[in-house]
Amino acid sequence: MKNPVSWARFSLITILLTALFFEVRATDAISAAEYQLRRDRVAAALDSHAVALLSSSTIQGRGRDLNFYYLTGCKSANAMLLMAPRGVDVHGVRATQFLFLPSGHNVYSGDLRGDVPLTEAPGAMIIVDKKKYDEISRAVLSAAKTLYVPAWPQNYLHDPISDKRFFIERDAKKALAEKYPHLQIKSLTGRMTQLRQIKSQQEIQLLRKAAEITARALCEAMRSAEPGLYEYDLQAIIEFVFKRLGAEDSGFSSILGSGPNALILHYEHNRRQMQPGDLVVMDVGAQYEGYGADITRTIPVSGRFTPAQRDLYEIVLKANLETTAMMQPGVPYKEVEAKAAAIVAEGLIKLGLLQDAKEVKKFLPHGVSHPIGLETHDVFNFTVLEPGQVLTIEPGIYVPENAPGVDPRYWGIGIRIEDDVLITAQGHEVLTNAVPRTIADIEKRMKEKGLGQVRIK
Repeated sequence: MKNPVSWARFSLITILLTALFFEVRATDAISAAEYQLRRDRVAAALDSHAVALLSSSTIQGRGRDLNFYYLTGCKSANAMLLMAPRGVDVHGVRATQFLFLPSGHNVYSGDLRGDVPLTEAPGAMIIVDKKKYDEISRAVLSAAKTLYVPAWPQNYLHDPISDKRFFIERDAKKALAEKYPHLQIKSLTGRMTQLRQIKSQQEIQLLRKAAEITARALCEAMRSAEPGLYEYDLQAIIEFVFKRLGAEDSGFSSILGSGPNALILHYEHNRRQMQPGDLVVMDVGAQYEGYGADITRTIPVSGRFTPAQRDLYEIVLKANLETTAMMQPGVPYKEVEAKAAAIVAEGLIKLGLLQDAKEVKKFLPHGVSHPIGLETHDVFNFTVLEPGQVLTIEPGIYVPENAPGVDPRYWGIGIRIEDDVLITAQGHEVLTNAVPRTIADIEKRMKEKGLGQVRIK
């Protein structure tokens, strides 16, 4: 006979999960046609005697260089992409783009799977066994005048045994110069950044999905939070929801900073037991088909904000909302940062925490916006906002313990509110509105029953 207590616990978990995840989960991916379009745009920027060469990591995954993944959707380790606008004759077929995959590693995101015969894809990318790389690349590079590559790592590798420093860029260029002395080597990074910072409709859809999954996870964490749980309890709940709704991973290490840990911007330890009266900063993001959200909410562990917490929270919320409102095409990026800092400074001056707005960095030490995409802090080189960009808005206030000249009731409070915003032709769209943001909505959500109250013994 089943243990009635265990059976009841199992039934409750089942009911909760059914209520949370009743929808059929969608599966999405960037199409092979879009990957081809991306490669064609890069190739169009190359002259007829130039070649572009990118590689994945030696470790299975998206690879060290996300530009390679952006152009191919290939998750194989030890893969290579070669683009030669003049084309190369291979077995009587002329092709311009080659994806070299190690035998048995045909992990490709798109419609092309397995070995594609050369005759099926003339002029477009063909998938070739990595064993043919030396033969084909030698023919291409010997005839080329310029080789475009992504930026090599700028730092060095230090071997403590020999006490020798290995500079990857220097040694790579030296090896290429010895093999192909006629080649001029240039960086492809600027062109890739220009392409990646404006998201396509397919990319936007994936970012929406990542935001939706993250929103659902944060809502569940709000329902579940209570004194006595550990930060890792909320992390487990959030990341369970990520996986349950189809995310492949977290886009970055989840930050669950409670009490004094809320003041640590990139806190990742997540081992503290949460106490009555604590705030907990939850900075998390699901990664869906390579694209990641980045959302932060700050909630009171006990379910209600204290008066001092409310004072500071309302300032951060005002900065979040008013800065988001100005997000539209043509707005200088630096004005977004300045607006948030000005609102926070004004609020802190009214509360007596600041005397001079120029000192706002004492309590808001970080920038309040960054692009997102394939990376949590995605590539960009723009100065004004443009349609297709997706950025965060994340003002915060962090008051250290024993802060001089500050009312003690504000000591030790850390608050951040972060949303993901798409710039559209008409203005903007907040992708993360599904997560409660106001004090009233957060406190209401926290009254609901969540997974955190189901004890596992």
